[in-house]
Amino acid sequence: MNDPLRRLLASRWTWAALLLPLALLLPPIPIDETRYLTATWEMTLSGHWLLPTVNGALYTDKSPFLFWLIASGWKVFGVHTWVARALALAVTWTMLELLRRLARRFALDAAAMWLLAGCAGIAIFASAIMFDLLLAACVLLAMHALLDLDAARWRRGVGVLGAAIGLGVLAKGPVVLLHVMGAALLAPWWSATARAAKARWYGALAAGIGLGAAIALAWLLPAAWLGGPQYWEPLLQKVSGRLHESFAHARPPWWYLPLLPVLLLPWTLALRAPRAAWAALWRERAGRFALAWCVPPFLAFCLISGKQVHYLIPLLPALALAGAVVLAQTGARVAARLYAL
Repeated sequence: MNDPLRRLLASRWTWAALLLPLALLLPPIPIDETRYLTATWEMTLSGHWLLPTVNGALYTDKSPFLFWLIASGWKVFGVHTWVARALALAVTWTMLELLRRLARRFALDAAAMWLLAGCAGIAIFASAIMFDLLLAACVLLAMHALLDLDAARWRRGVGVLGAAIGLGVLAKGPVVLLHVMGAALLAPWWSATARAAKARWYGALAAGIGLGAAIALAWLLPAAWLGGPQYWEPLLQKVSGRLHESFAHARPPWWYLPLLPVLLLPWTLALRAPRAAWAALWRERAGRFALAWCVPPFLAFCLISGKQVHYLIPLLPALALAGAVVLAQTGARVAARLYAL
């Protein structure tokens, strides 16, 4: 294979171009995607961007950030389903780029990005009109903020962390904290800076959370004031109900265990490494970071009663980073025949 062709096949733009026809041609899938597009359409028609509605009724199930982005795209390109799908694909591409840059900060190559791009979970949901992709991008941005704090870039770290948390709440609610706090609170395990300056580290975390809350409240308080109790009371009930005895999607605690390996295909079959390579996840800083990032929220999701397979999407970048750590070790490889299958 000549060098120009190899560079083309290794391009993130080529990956996006391969999925673009799906984004352009696939119609909205009931019930969720049609509901989200309805909310965006009513927002566009009414001009009221604070309070989403569906069929004229207040819609408290979801935060508005995705609706805002789609509505903005419609103002530029017209009202088409492909605009929403192309936006989802752009968010997925952003996830890949953020993960590539994150891995580079640990002196790793682009393997993490390609492990994420090639897994079944991303292949299935890359152009889906859903909130989890946007949430995953916000979580990745928060991970960059933690590495800024690790590098003692305190002001930048607090600012980026606050922006990531605030946008994450606007994307899918306070669940963003569940994804971020594992790596943040366990930082002394993977960060020398956090071990040496614990008070300053946790103070910076508190400041970042406060900034994120301020960003989220800049929408939530006016929305609650305009919508009144009929808006904020169902909102609070839904948040608490999904933590305990979910009103919808209630599953047993073990429900995610067989699904996660499926989302990681083909790598669950094709990634081969000796025990010493897997031990690097505990030994090396990047491996500890990846474990602190993905294990606490996964355990929490297993305990929370409401479960859907796409709730795991924000965990896939962490698992891809862990896979890249393993592949960087001696003896680790991808079995080409199993990957082809």
